Amino acid sequence: NMILRDRIKEKVLLTDGAMGTYYNQKYSSEIEAEEANLISPEQVVAIHKEYIDAGASLIRTNTFAVNHLLFPEKEVCRSAIVSAVSSARKAVEESGKDVLIVASIGPIKQSAAEADEQILDEYQFLIDTFVEEGIQSFVFETFSELKWIQPLSEYCKEKCICNCVIAQFSVNPMGYTQDGYGISGIIQKMSELETVDAFGFNCGVGALHLRKLLEQQTFPGDCILSALPNAGYQQELRGRMRYKDEPGYYAKQMKGIIELGA
Repeated sequence: NMILRDRIKEKVLLTDGAMGTYYNQKYSSEIEAEEANLISPEQVVAIHKEYIDAGASLIRTNTFAVNHLLFPEKEVCRSAIVSAVSSARKAVEESGKDVLIVASIGPIKQSAAEADEQILDEYQFLIDTFVEEGIQSFVFETFSELKWIQPLSEYCKEKCICNCVIAQFSVNPMGYTQDGYGISGIIQKMSELETVDAFGFNCGVGALHLRKLLEQQTFPGDCILSALPNAGYQQELRGRMRYKDEPGYYAKQMKGIIELGA
């Protein structure tokens, strides 16, 4: 919505952190966070509230992995989105704070048998469902290829004229996505898309690596940059992936990233 677009131009906006990894640490490693939308939405509300209490003025719906790979039936995907939106709203309402909600959409893994049209249809179905629920801002997160962002952002803009679209890519410490796109190419392409309001990088690398990568880049003056690095690197502990948290160190690196214009 316009409010989000205006707000990110005025000041640095703090978002929430990961839902999936935190859900698995806090409640259950047996199920995906998105499944909790259908089984225990009160847990989702609780996590949203923790992030809001910690200072997030923007939260993402618990829908990153909502697609046919997790929920093969379309109607189950729809229910998961409806519940996730409701939980996010409930958390904001109960917090009594002025917090914006954006729809989180993660990449849909495409098999060799699936045509682009099929995948595009599914993305559009997800967007439509959010719009029906009154959500008008979207974040496409942890993408590793560029081809989807233009059609998806254009579709969002057709659906709701005043919305905000944020595109985020996941890069490795060398600055490349899994599909081989480099950070400078991403910046150039995203800057050219009029239907993308803000873009940046999430996941993939820790704060220090992301800062170093961003320091080497040149950004067009009017672009809005988002930066959501990992709190640390994945470490396997008794077969489970964990992230080593060092909040003070992370905050210091993030200050450096903000100075670069994020």
